Amino acid sequence: MRNSLDAGEGVLVGNVRISPNKKQLSRERSLETILRTALKEMVKRGYRNTTIDQIADASGYTKGAVYHYFVSKEELLMCVLDMVEQDVITDDAPDRSEGTPARDQLVGFLHSQAARALERADSFLFLVTLAGDLSNLGEAVGNKVDAIFNRLGRSLEHIVLAGQESGEFAREVSAVDVTRLYVSSFSGNVLLWHRSGRRDEIGRSQVRALRIAFLSMLDRAAPPSHPPR
Repeated sequence: MRNSLDAGEGVLVGNVRISPNKKQLSRERSLETILRTALKEMVKRGYRNTTIDQIADASGYTKGAVYHYFVSKEELLMCVLDMVEQDVITDDAPDRSEGTPARDQLVGFLHSQAARALERADSFLFLVTLAGDLSNLGEAVGNKVDAIFNRLGRSLEHIVLAGQESGEFAREVSAVDVTRLYVSSFSGNVLLWHRSGRRDEIGRSQVRALRIAFLSMLDRAAPPSHPPR
């Protein structure tokens, strides 16, 4: 049964009017349903080709109910991106407690991102595909997408800088360069994994390759250079 929202004393769900003291819980559930449905529809059709009518039909709400929460499709997109940010960012301040090697933090970060991608695959894919086509979507959308990628990069940059400070990682490698490499690899890996049918073995292979590549760049295992005799 389709749901309609009422801005008066309560919320009408089916034939049952929810009392005001339960209204907030109903609102949160409605928002979650609409946002998750919008994300799924936008991943399937693309943002430009997805309409409010399609989102309403897929979520089981009326078009008026969707507009009760979001005054425009653009506002809905920004709220979807807020949700995507929460899905994609696992930790804005990686654990740098005493006794936790930066190498372990780096490996943990890569694996936590992979686990997050399995759990919230649509969010990862939508972020990457939207970033590839921001034309005519407005400055606010572009800034929001950039902010998510920057925040993702900072999580890794903190780990690299901590490792360089402790002497675990080579200082000759720029933390900024490592971060940029990760963000670009992140985008490519998400698309490759999706094209594979989101196969687990492909995801594991990608994480393993990233781990080997970054540790090879950062580890101080290479022997010191000696001046020529």
